[in-house]
Amino acid sequence: MKSVRLLIFDLDGTLIETVPHGFDAFVGFLEEFGWSLDLEERRQLERETLSYWSASDELRGDLAEHGGDSDAFMQRHVQRQLEWLGRRGMDVPIVSEAVARAFRDRYRPQVVARSEALGTLADLRAAGYRVGIVSNRDHGARDAVAATGLSNLIEFMVTPLDVGGAHKPGPEMFLRALDLSETDAPMAVYIGDNPFSDVVGARAAGIAAILLDARSLFDGATPGDDAAPLAVIRDLRELIHLLPGASST
Repeated sequence: MKSVRLLIFDLDGTLIETVPHGFDAFVGFLEEFGWSLDLEERRQLERETLSYWSASDELRGDLAEHGGDSDAFMQRHVQRQLEWLGRRGMDVPIVSEAVARAFRDRYRPQVVARSEALGTLADLRAAGYRVGIVSNRDHGARDAVAATGLSNLIEFMVTPLDVGGAHKPGPEMFLRALDLSETDAPMAVYIGDNPFSDVVGARAAGIAAILLDARSLFDGATPGDDAAPLAVIRDLRELIHLLPGASST
């Protein structure tokens, strides 16, 4: 990584997070309705959820059928999660509807910068690295960046609105980031929390990727060759020691 000068970050789950975390809220609502998950079930289900949100065929089908902001979409998503766990039966639609309603009526998360994000980006900028964002957010990405104090720490941001609606894991946004920064792919690294969209997408554009596994979902291993990252970290501060020259700041 001696030639790396450009660091591109994912936004949600990497630089910013929701408090409480959406998946933790989902598990809590399930428990309210009598369905508890053990630790391995939680980890398995969260991995499946990350895969689902990576422009999967299931996600595209659900969006086409229900629309992304509808109660029906949320209910179908919850039902899929229960089916991934092998939970089937007449009570699945009932529990799915109840959990979807709880999300709609009671889930009010706060969006904040990860505790180590601002300091890490400042140190990386001070070390001479250029910093940008590639995010799958269709709307609200720039507002979220401004509200969490990240605006002055990045040079550019690319969202699906900038590339005709293309999402990760497609390479379009990554290639746009390289064009904006006038940087060749071997000189860039992408950092994200989802191997299915972030790592696969970056590698499709010829960019190495570092996986942020802050929730310990993958234990240092990721599924499939296409989702194999350059490194796995638990905390963004690890980049300071991983990237050449960053630890001297």
